[in-house]
Amino acid sequence: MEAKSHTKKERITFCIPVYNEEKMLVKNLKKIANELRNLFGETNYEIIIVDNGSIDNTPTLLRSIKNKNVRVIFCPEKGIGKAYRLAIQKARY
Repeated sequence: MEAKSHTKKERITFCIPVYNEEKMLVKNLKKIANELRNLFGETNYEIIIVDNGSIDNTPTLLRSIKNKNVRVIFCPEKGIGKAYRLAIQKARY
C-alpha cells in the first residue's frame, strides 16, 4: 500500500500517553518521528508525550529527549483519558 502524500501546509499533532514504557519508548519514538517527518516534513508535526505517573525509568528518558518536535508533559493524575485530554489542550495543531 502506498503512503498518502501530504502537502507541506498540513500539520498534525500525535499524542502518546505513556506509563512505565522505558523498554520501548526510545525505539518507538524514533520510528514515529521518522514516519511523521517523511509524511509531513520537518516542521509540520508535533508529538506530545504525556507521562501518566510512571514509576520506572520512563520520566528520566523523557527528560533526555532532544527533538524540537517532541513535547513532554507530566500528568500527576492517572488515567489514559486524562492524559489524552491534557495533550489535546496543549496541542498546537
